[in-house]
Amino acid sequence: MRAWLGDLVAGLLVMAPVAPTLACLYIVADYSASGSISSDPQYGLARIALAPCALIISWVVLALPYSIVGLTKAERVNSSSFSELLNRVGEARVWCLTSGYLERDTSGESINRAVCGQLSEIEDALNHHRGLCWIFGIRYISLWRKLHTAEALLAYVEPKHRLLTRTAQIRARIADSKMIGATHTNSQLARVEAALSGDGGGGRPAESANDGSMSDVEARASIGQIQRSIDDLRTDSYAGLLAARNLLLSTSALTGLFLYTLLWLAIFAGIEAATIRAAAGFYLVGALVGLFSLLYIQAGAGSAVDDYGLSRARLFVAPQLSGIAAVMGVVVTAMVAVTQVGSADRAVGSNMLAASFNMLERPVNVLVAAVFAFSPGLVLDRLRRQTEDYKEELRSSRNIPRRRAE
Repeated sequence: MRAWLGDLVAGLLVMAPVAPTLACLYIVADYSASGSISSDPQYGLARIALAPCALIISWVVLALPYSIVGLTKAERVNSSSFSELLNRVGEARVWCLTSGYLERDTSGESINRAVCGQLSEIEDALNHHRGLCWIFGIRYISLWRKLHTAEALLAYVEPKHRLLTRTAQIRARIADSKMIGATHTNSQLARVEAALSGDGGGGRPAESANDGSMSDVEARASIGQIQRSIDDLRTDSYAGLLAARNLLLSTSALTGLFLYTLLWLAIFAGIEAATIRAAAGFYLVGALVGLFSLLYIQAGAGSAVDDYGLSRARLFVAPQLSGIAAVMGVVVTAMVAVTQVGSADRAVGSNMLAASFNMLERPVNVLVAAVFAFSPGLVLDRLRRQTEDYKEELRSSRNIPRRRAE
């Protein structure tokens, strides 16, 4: 029961950007059929209670499917990240179990046990833990950081030939990377390869103590530190994508709530049903234009990197932004026309403002709404460019899969 309630709350959070808009459409349809509050006595206090009820009912109905499928499970929220984490954990466990301990000492055994313990914690979290942390993506980021720590520790217990393979893989990862300090990192990797390719043991030869060469332990530490830095760069980029997605969806949910409140204020003010229907029509025209604009933007966007649902978040936000822009565009155009009317013709100007929401008398306003609906595309395109910057960083420091232990 507790898990089901958690899934329901998760569904409510996911559908928060969508529920107010659908509730608005339902209220517009109901108000159009019932008429204004002042002209219909039945549309009194009992009908005013519909304001919160319609929103809550729409919200719960939309959230129920998510609670049924178990939205708070890691494999349901982001199956791509879930699968990759499990694969990387399994691969690291193979390396951990088959790696020879560093000189078979107790420190190597302790490191090996610590790595295996961290891998077990990651597997347990992926397979058994549920919660809202998966919805916000926080848990994925924390598990990736834990995995990167475990993989960096493996450098202290792996044989030298595997360390040389790991060094070559790190070189390949940063070959086309835009990472700051890539040149210094390459030179440090060259020193690591020189140290690991030598015949020295765990210590540094006396004659080379001051020639800038590395000991075996220093080379292992350098490999682990470099790999951790690259992995942290990727994780920070993923965290940036998640932060942008969460902020975008939160803003969309608040905007929808204020839009729903504004609709009810218009109803309480006695605005005619025809005007509200026209405003809803302009909103739908703008939403359609917004989806078309998003389709055009997405056609040129890269999709090789998982963005943790940021593209889907734009799918929710684009119709909302464009719909609001369309309605505001019609209002602004009408107000500009009213300001051109002299003070003696204020009544005419008022009629012009009311007539602007009559689609039959002013069909040109549909075109006005469509033109203004394209303006949010500039905001979405800027967000797309920022997202592509994050993705480019992820592609440039790509993960190269290791070869299985022999």
